[in-house]
Amino acid sequence: MLASPRLLLLDEPLTGLDLRLRRQILPFLRRIRDEAEIPIIQVSHDLEALLDLCEWFVLLDRGELVAQGRYLDLLARPEALRLLHEPGLLNVLRLAVVRHDPDAGLSFLRFPGSAGEGDVAGEGEIRAPFQDRPAGSLADLALRPQDIALARTAIAGISIQNQFAGRVERVLESAGRVLCVVRIGAGVDPARALIVEVTRHAVHEMALKPGDTVWCLFKTQSLRYL
Repeated sequence: MLASPRLLLLDEPLTGLDLRLRRQILPFLRRIRDEAEIPIIQVSHDLEALLDLCEWFVLLDRGELVAQGRYLDLLARPEALRLLHEPGLLNVLRLAVVRHDPDAGLSFLRFPGSAGEGDVAGEGEIRAPFQDRPAGSLADLALRPQDIALARTAIAGISIQNQFAGRVERVLESAGRVLCVVRIGAGVDPARALIVEVTRHAVHEMALKPGDTVWCLFKTQSLRYL
């Protein structure tokens, strides 16, 4: 930084670091990016590390360019999904903080611009582990496809309180896994398209097909802040 670089090239910068050190280094790198306005190119096989810092992704396979774009847009492209499986596929929800309940250990968030649509008990609010962030600020949360369950109806009397209605857009197989792309709520925001991992048996038993209405269920503790 003393040399006032015009560009930073980071090659696997977080490899081998424990969680404590990662949490110390990442805010520093974000400050370089945002306050010093120095572009950063990060090379990594660690998808979570990339999501913590990067806005634009370039996917390479054996030296060939496969796809490029914002992560949320790449989730809708089959050729990108195949490569993203290898480091571990993630959904990323960009949400606005609404309020907190520290005693319950909960923060309540919603999709920006939403007005209480879709879920059972929270008028569109997503319950996440408590993290003290200002109301109205944006937060990115990761949710693994295998941590989402699908149902034909909302389910009462269970501990899973995040339940959102959606519509199946696609059912596809990638790298030997069966994925459903489900758009929750209204609008065309890519952030609302969830990748849900299911079994072939579940697809058959539920007769899942594009256009079907389903409910996405996921536990509060399955959400993780990036």
